[in-house]
Amino acid sequence: MAELLDNKKIRQVFRKVQKHLLIEQLIRQFSINKEDIRKTALTRTDLSCCKNVLELGCAFGSFTESLKDRLHPAAEITGWDIVPECKPFFLNACKNAGYAGTFSSSGINRIKKQPSHSFDLVICSFALYFFANMIPEIARVLKKDGKFITITHYQSNMRELIELTR
Repeated sequence: MAELLDNKKIRQVFRKVQKHLLIEQLIRQFSINKEDIRKTALTRTDLSCCKNVLELGCAFGSFTESLKDRLHPAAEITGWDIVPECKPFFLNACKNAGYAGTFSSSGINRIKKQPSHSFDLVICSFALYFFANMIPEIARVLKKDGKFITITHYQSNMRELIELTR
């Protein structure tokens, strides 16, 4: 498990952002299920009051693009990913969604320095299993009525989350 979470290896695998974008496009093109799970996760969730948004493991911003027309018009999205090569792609996703954006590649541990109750919304798609131990910190940085929306690959991938919430 520790090997899986090694930041250096993660950076090595994901730094070729163009290839990962191509893979995402191929999956969408040839998948039998044409529905984008990110948009499905946002269905029937009112996010119109959300101004301060944090995307964890943002990569090239696919989840951020799904937020288009769903947030407060003055919303700002902060993206964190350990792969610095994702920055221009994430910022472009913010622009495409119609929101201001900032990006940091300094890693998830920076959440510990984040002020409590600083985000209206925290989103994370296909990355939480890399830092499930940070769920208490994610809860801390959410505002009182804040929302946390996460997507994982498969229900049994998140046994740690289930154990943490019991």
